[in-house]
Amino acid sequence: MSAFPWRNGIDFCALAAALYLLLRWSREARALRLGIAIVGLRVSAFVASQLDLPITSSLVDVATIVAVLALVLIFQPELRRALMRLDIVGRARSGAGGSAAEAVTAAAWTLARARCGALIVIERQDTVAELVSSGVMLNGLVSADLLVAIFQKDSPVHDGAVVIDGDTVRQMGAILPLTQRTAVPHEYGTRHRAAMGLTDRSDALVVVVSEERGAVTLMSAGDIQPVTSEPGLLTAITAADHDKGTAMRLHAMRPANLRLIAAALASKASCSRRRLTA
Repeated sequence: MSAFPWRNGIDFCALAAALYLLLRWSREARALRLGIAIVGLRVSAFVASQLDLPITSSLVDVATIVAVLALVLIFQPELRRALMRLDIVGRARSGAGGSAAEAVTAAAWTLARARCGALIVIERQDTVAELVSSGVMLNGLVSADLLVAIFQKDSPVHDGAVVIDGDTVRQMGAILPLTQRTAVPHEYGTRHRAAMGLTDRSDALVVVVSEERGAVTLMSAGDIQPVTSEPGLLTAITAADHDKGTAMRLHAMRPANLRLIAAALASKASCSRRRLTA
């Protein structure tokens, strides 16, 4: 027991958790190859130092720094999303309330029948304040009539997005970040690309109404869900909010995540064995 005091146990758990989060983020951000390369560089630096090769070790250290900077620059949107999810203050968001969801649904189909384009953002846990730009602060109660009026073609803010926080229309005429994906359906215009760009970076729900086709689409977490009826949209919005907490709890128990946990524990155990035998 003395060879493995309680402090080492805390250190073991902390580092294993950090490695697990890093591996999980790397997999989700499609940065796993670069992450593995960084680990390989660190291993190479360790081997070079053990073989008393100072120049090689220094070169590998410089290459590691360059690789880490590349990781930060290339995957800046994913890093921003990860930092936003830390949310130290603790926000109590639950998406749109029942009346707000009904108002969004009614407005979306009214606009679709009139061939008026619309972009309606429903905030959930992640704030989108740092992801949207421009816009006019409104802070008005959500209603179908208000949303329909905002997206009329003679409205000065109809080309932007509406941001809904709970039962409040917080902002209108907002500009969303465009998606960086290359595989985008050819019929999608700027509104759909903006909706994809926001849902790639946050957990917001975005309702898109196509001006040309009169089609309604619900986007969330990078997923695209065409909706064919008014009840279907209301069900999809309420289900997305209701299932969010359960999905987040079950996500940690997926086999892929369990493999990442095992890899993190194995990495930490290997480091501990090397330290004890040194």
